[in-house]
Amino acid sequence: MLNLDLLHELRRAGLEIRTDDATRVIYSTDASLYQITPLGVGFPRTLDHLNAAVELAAKYRVPVLARGAGSSLAGQAVGEALILDCSRYLNKIHEVHKNHAGADGWVTAEPGAILRDINRAAAPHGLMIGPDPASADRATLGGSLANNASGAHSIVYGMFADHVVALETIFGNGEMETLTETAISALKPANLQPSTINAFYAAALDIRETLADEIRARWPRTYRRAAGYNLNYLLPWSPSAPPQFRPPSSVSGQAYPPISPNHINLAHLLVGSEGTLGVIRQ
Repeated sequence: MLNLDLLHELRRAGLEIRTDDATRVIYSTDASLYQITPLGVGFPRTLDHLNAAVELAAKYRVPVLARGAGSSLAGQAVGEALILDCSRYLNKIHEVHKNHAGADGWVTAEPGAILRDINRAAAPHGLMIGPDPASADRATLGGSLANNASGAHSIVYGMFADHVVALETIFGNGEMETLTETAISALKPANLQPSTINAFYAAALDIRETLADEIRARWPRTYRRAAGYNLNYLLPWSPSAPPQFRPPSSVSGQAYPPISPNHINLAHLLVGSEGTLGVIRQ
């Protein structure tokens, strides 16, 4: 069960928190064979509530598990933690933007938004989310990003990591940053003041500079994966590519993964990380 002081602070911050046996049993399972009873379940109504939950959990050293539809098959959505269900309230689609002159369009949405609903909102603009997991009628955006979902059309559209532009992210200590494409030339050590995000950048750059040969030699010889961190996106490099891949128009040629040269985007590491690097805010 949750610490009573933490429970009091969460509720004082405005979160809807449940610790009754029925709720905890319901959230002890996902689509896998595992069953682990959580410490409690929170239903953040606003993005600020999500921030508060992560920050307070860090204060009391309580693990956090962000949960989408619970359609995971390997126990990713269960654990002895404070579960944050973003699907109940944080499911808004904020903006659908279609660029002109053949450029890419984009959508901004909260982590609990359902993929089917996003595609319905995007369809009038001639847009869609390419990756189409079989659970798209119930899968949330946050969950699909967390497991790098793909679907039957991955030979054309690749995986979610190939389409994320930016992720507003809450780190484990409550700090919030927007992860997006950044020029490597702007990440000089002298410019990286002590902070969580800069430690993340420093680690990513170190991997890129010191382990590139190891990654190329040992990486699974397939583009489609749903496990582990996307370290190859830091290079960027892939041993293979979707055979009919359509890269975003912002990336020249048929590059795969579709990352501009001499740039890095830490959002690509967050995608597929199953919530271990941070909580996706939008």
